[in-house]
Amino acid sequence: MRSGTADARLSLRTVTASGWIFAAVTFFPALTSSVANNRLILVFLGLVVSVAAARRILDPQVLALNLVLTLFALAATIGVSYLAADALGDPLLATNIQRLLVVTPVMLFAGFAVSKTPSLLRSLAVPYVTIAAVNSGLAMVEVAATRSLFSRDTMLAAMSRDGTVRAVLASDHSLVLGTLIALAVPMCGAIRNPLVRTLTLCALLAGIGATGSRGPFFLAICFALVALVPTLRRAIAKKARVLVALAAVGLVGLAYMSIFVWSAAVSGNTGGDYSANYRWAIYSTVPEFLLHRPLGYGLGTFPAGQWLVQTEAFGAKDILQTLDSELVYSAFTLGWVGLLLVSVAAIVAVRSIGVHQQIGLTAALCSAAGFSLALHAWDGLGAIWVFLVGASFGVVWSSRQKHPQTNRLARARGQLKASSAFEN
Repeated sequence: MRSGTADARLSLRTVTASGWIFAAVTFFPALTSSVANNRLILVFLGLVVSVAAARRILDPQVLALNLVLTLFALAATIGVSYLAADALGDPLLATNIQRLLVVTPVMLFAGFAVSKTPSLLRSLAVPYVTIAAVNSGLAMVEVAATRSLFSRDTMLAAMSRDGTVRAVLASDHSLVLGTLIALAVPMCGAIRNPLVRTLTLCALLAGIGATGSRGPFFLAICFALVALVPTLRRAIAKKARVLVALAAVGLVGLAYMSIFVWSAAVSGNTGGDYSANYRWAIYSTVPEFLLHRPLGYGLGTFPAGQWLVQTEAFGAKDILQTLDSELVYSAFTLGWVGLLLVSVAAIVAVRSIGVHQQIGLTAALCSAAGFSLALHAWDGLGAIWVFLVGASFGVVWSSRQKHPQTNRLARARGQLKASSAFEN
């Protein structure tokens, strides 16, 4: 018993430390990249978290053997990715191979493994919310000062829109920073003290506003209401199947609009208008693209000048240079396969809301943000997204395996309640 307790404490401390480092790398990639490759740091942390979670359920010898085989496979994949990139003269090929075949499986398993242990989930959530709140405060200071707090004035100027400063701090992009902060909003639902929860949410919303990220700001407001209103949380928990149906209808509606309504033209003379209308134009190109390239362009650099949209503000623009949508980016990369995988990930995220509200809501927010941001084009944000997909799949899978009959009866009576591992 004593040994088991000691192992549990060690696992908890290991995951907590990994959580702090993970959040730091995610929010401050411009700083941590000077220490080591951020992608490899995230992979290492994913492996550490996976081992810490799996050692509770796997035999030590089995775990050790699996770890050795996994390390060998990952090292071989990374090596092959660099060799292929050198042979073809395309550095982006190595990056995308590593994101798909190294980061994705590691983070998927890490999320799946951690989803089974409430204490480990909390040990990851607390550092994330804390660093997100710190970034919110820094973002407001950066906007007020109109100067970069991290000596990135050129980047700050590039992020400005129509003369308005948008905080970027040490992140990859203002929109990425806004999305990262927004992901902390659903986690605040587990904060028991109403005053602390409200103040934290207000700080996060202010920080997102400072980044000028309209999509994440809108999503954060919606999810903040869920965190603040208990009645709304309970209603959402009971209507999980309705939410899944609505998500499916939303995807069908998106397909309809892309085929029959939207066109490859962007109206508006300002940067704000361009940003607001650009995504409808890139969605309109997907149906035609899939007819010509059903398997996408692959993992290399996209060809330039193949897919153009007309804009009032900037003339002809090559959409392959800025695919601001995970759905569109995945379609152009892997064709129908990418489209299917992203859609399934979104549905699973929504479905998990009825099983574990904090995981489900966070994963659902991340998936929703993916309709206006290419998630896996950014190492930190992409790793979080895949981790959340693994965690949401894990809780849905566990609920079906452990209590299949009970779940069916409870859903029939509308009494299935979402559990909150962060509160336990």
